[in-house]
Amino acid sequence: MATGSSGSAATHRDLVRYVETYGIRPVIDRRFDFLDAPAAYKAQGAGGLFGKVVIEVG
Repeated sequence: MATGSSGSAATHRDLVRYVETYGIRPVIDRRFDFLDAPAAYKAQGAGGLFGKVVIEVG
């Protein structure tokens, strides 16, 4: 079953298997507590980031 531009379910399974096999992990630039989410959005909007901005919940 195709889901828009995401590809087929089989392609998704292949991608997940590849990521798990080779230990691919996203690069995280900064982490913010949930209560600091506005600062996280501000950091994202300011640019100059190398990786992901993470808002931690819980």
